[in-house]
Order: sequence, then structure tokens, then C-alpha cells
Amino acid sequence: LRIDVDVNLTTASAATNTTNRLIIGSGGLLVNGARTVQAGIWAGTSGTDELVIYNNSTLNVGILANNTTSGRIKASGITKTGAGTFQILSEQPDFSGDIRVQQGALQFQYTGTTASNVTSVMGGVGGNILLQGNNTSLILRIGNDNWTAPGGTFSFNNSVVLGDYVSTATINYDRAGGNISGKRIILNNLTFGQNNGDVGQVLRLLGPTNDAFSIQFNGTTTLVGRSSIAVDNNYSSGANDAFLMGKVTGSGMLVKGPSDSRT
Repeated sequence: LRIDVDVNLTTASAATNTTNRLIIGSGGLLVNGARTVQAGIWAGTSGTDELVIYNNSTLNVGILANNTTSGRIKASGITKTGAGTFQILSEQPDFSGDIRVQQGALQFQYTGTTASNVTSVMGGVGGNILLQGNNTSLILRIGNDNWTAPGGTFSFNNSVVLGDYVSTATINYDRAGGNISGKRIILNNLTFGQNNGDVGQVLRLLGPTNDAFSIQFNGTTTLVGRSSIAVDNNYSSGANDAFLMGKVTGSGMLVKGPSDSRT
């Protein structure tokens, strides 16, 4: 199915889990240009197939004005190809599969709460986010002045897995806007993939130049070969902290860098 126009809801508050949905009977979703799909998306007539997306620009799914029932995805898994950004703007309680980023970037954006600690299912209810291509990215843009109190956490129900022989992948995190500070993003497990020799595999944790966020992995960190974590803000001045709170295991070597990295 090729999309050449936006697919918008008649009213922003419309539900998309059982109605107002785009059903892809077979094949994938080819996105032409920058597009927004506010309707729900089902892969297969029952929502049990893999959702394959190809986009070279930005594809937005959901709407920030209704991040609870817009853009609901039902699929066994999601595979994203193409150099563009696939941005999810709404919660995904109907999705529990893996998201495979083979090219480009996956982005989550959230601006909807004043609660101190938030748990989100924008990435689905469990499942892995797999960065399977060189220089692929997970981009997190979380919170604005709706969430101004100091401190607080934003937790995802997802683990991050680096694909085999991916030299570099990035998690890029910052606030969506405003002046929030002192927050922490929390993910589950972190797993490195197979890699070669001294080059190894590098995960860049690219934080903000402000003090909006640190990042934390609550589950197990699994090392393979030469596993490097670089915590930086584009390699200028001090970076915000990264925390590995669970067991660090595997036969690999954990390398910290660059010189201003704070792991």
C-alpha cells in the first residue's frame, strides 16, 4: 500500500483500536514524502501480520492531542526500512512484538502528563527495539513544560538489542520542548550483537546539552566481543550520566568512551 497523502481522523478524540483504522491486507506500507497517519494501522485483516514500513522522509503515527487512542498499531511485529524517521506519537497497548530498525530512525515523542513518574507503552507492551543497521537510531523526545517538577522518571516497557555486526548505533534522548530538568529515561535490557575484532560495536548514548535527562537500563546488559558505550553530547563538554542497574554479563569486554563519557 502506497500513501501519498495524510490519513487524518475526523475528530482528534476518535478511537482507532476497533474503528477508524487502515487495514493492510497484504504487503507493506510505502510512504511517499512526509506523512501523518492518525488512524489506526492493522497489518493483515486480523492485525496478526508483520508491519513492514519503507519511508525516506518522516512518517508520524498518532496525534499528540490524542495520545491514548489515535494511531493504534496492531501487528505481530514492525520492520522499518528507508532512511527516514518513523515517529510514534501515541500509546500502543495493542502491540507486543519487536520493532526492527534496519535503516533510518525510530522516534517516540511524548508531551502529555504532569505526573512525577510515567510508564509508557509507546513502544508496545514489552518487546525489543532492534537496531539492525549501521548508524540506525532510537530517538526519544520526552516531555515539555507540562512536566515541570524536578526529578521524575519516564519508563519504557522495551529492551534494546544491537544487531550483529552493526558498527555504530545511537540512542538520542532529550526533552520535546520547554525547560524540564533532572529527569531520567528508563529502559529494560541492553544486548550487544556479534562484532569484529578491535573495531567492535559502539552504542552512542547521545544526551542533551542541558540537564534534562540521564538514561538508565534496569535489566541485564549482555556483552559480546568488544562492546563500547559512549555517553556524550556531541563530544562537547560534560555529558549526562548513564546507569546500568542490572547484571552485566556475557563473554565480551565493556569499553567506556570518549574522554567525557560518564557511564
